[in-house]
Amino acid sequence: MLDGLSDLNALESKRVGDPEINTRIAQYEMAFRMQSSIPDLTSIAGETKATLDLYGPEVTIPGTFAHSCLLARRLAERGVRCIELFHREWDHHGNLTRDLPCNAAMSTTPAWG
Repeated sequence: MLDGLSDLNALESKRVGDPEINTRIAQYEMAFRMQSSIPDLTSIAGETKATLDLYGPEVTIPGTFAHSCLLARRLAERGVRCIELFHREWDHHGNLTRDLPCNAAMSTTPAWG
């Protein structure tokens, strides 16, 4: 089906002669490649125990800072140039002396991994 669609797009591009069609086709193909690479990117089943241990005990829990750090490393290995991480518990407005040391400890191991 995708090959047929590619053939139709090529025919339309040749018929119309608008370079924007080829640009749009390239963008759609890149989006498809990006989306189809997600399962491989997010599966950490191939990571060794030693590697997982570098990120701490929460590395296997999706949504944790440790898991996000591991995925960020995997994105960087695949050539992603800009990666932004969020630490959900980091925004403090009170109890700083109690909460900041705890969150710093939660962040140190995964960020170092």
